[in-house]
Amino acid sequence: MVIKKMYLGFALIAGVLSGCADDDIASSASNGNGACISYNVSLVGNHTKGIGLTNTNVVDNLPNMQVWAYYHPNASGFGVTAGTQYVGNGDQGITVTNTGGVWKEDAANTAYWPAETAPLNFQAIAPATHESIKSISNDKENDLAHMVANVTIPQENAKQVDILMANEDGVTQATHSRSVQLDFKHVLSQVRFKVQTASKQLSGDIGSISLCNIKSTGTVGYHAADDVADGTNAWKKVVLGSTVSDDVVASYPLGMAADCSFGASQFGPGNAKDVTAADGSLLMLPQTTTAWTTVDGTPVSIASADGAKNSYMKISCKIKNGDTYLVGSPTAFGEVYIPFAANWVIGKKYVYTINIGTGTGGFDANGNPMILPIKYSVDIDEWYETTIASMPLAEESEVINNSSEIL
Repeated sequence: MVIKKMYLGFALIAGVLSGCADDDIASSASNGNGACISYNVSLVGNHTKGIGLTNTNVVDNLPNMQVWAYYHPNASGFGVTAGTQYVGNGDQGITVTNTGGVWKEDAANTAYWPAETAPLNFQAIAPATHESIKSISNDKENDLAHMVANVTIPQENAKQVDILMANEDGVTQATHSRSVQLDFKHVLSQVRFKVQTASKQLSGDIGSISLCNIKSTGTVGYHAADDVADGTNAWKKVVLGSTVSDDVVASYPLGMAADCSFGASQFGPGNAKDVTAADGSLLMLPQTTTAWTTVDGTPVSIASADGAKNSYMKISCKIKNGDTYLVGSPTAFGEVYIPFAANWVIGKKYVYTINIGTGTGGFDANGNPMILPIKYSVDIDEWYETTIASMPLAEESEVINNSSEIL
């Protein structure tokens, strides 16, 4: 018998889906297949920091991915057990690594397509590992495996990373010409900030913006859905979703732009200034929070908000009306606190605009209202604005005689 070692690499050939060449097909008496599995990768959505994907640099900047595959519950054939793992080892998937634009899986983990009667369910995560990804599990329900990553978002802005996940179910080598189409999606929520004013007399500078008492620990991944994906065996399909722990919260500082000053040019709608650095977005777990509540006459302090794990925005700033400072001073920033409620959905981008000089918000640390009102508004956008062309894998092969271990 003959098996192949297949070294897989990305080729930047937009619009072309390639699998193994004909002479890469290994001989297999068991099912007559044996073509190696390759992966086509695309990103559904725009890039952010960390992975930093764009339409032209997906090959360079996606560091690696971890891939699993299980037999579809309808799979059958010699040596096939429906629902069992085919690629990966338990919770450990195979790692496909980017080495200077060439993608390779470890030779020992090269996988081959089983029989056409044994379709596979694939799942993947990128990056393959990161400090925010504490663990990955593959739970099974009704013979369907679904990947879930346990995540804790780092408080340091620069350490937050765009986590991407993909899946494709019921795939055989004929589905995409011996390839797996992994359309990665953002599994976190992206948050950015702008500033505008309600008067041309207002000016100042933003030193920092932090979101406080935000849920920091949870899971993201493919959870079992309630609807039926296959009328024959009535197995539950998996859908991308998330859960968070209400008990673990943290404060998250925004990555600030180099120039966060504001003045008359920020007056009025449409003139808001982006105070978020290009790579300074907050990448947060999707969640809903309970906002801190305080009113004039019955103030509730920030300390009480922290004890109740109620969320709020903390803004370090200098604000003046003409030459008179209302917050801070020429040499020091002052602090403003604003009740804040997160209602973040997986894969969405939230742009908050801080409106200085309007609304009823803006409190001190004791919960008392400040002279200058401040409020915020939010625009919610799909994070899925562009689709990256498929980047197929290029292959090399090395023939080694001697084995019949191909299913």
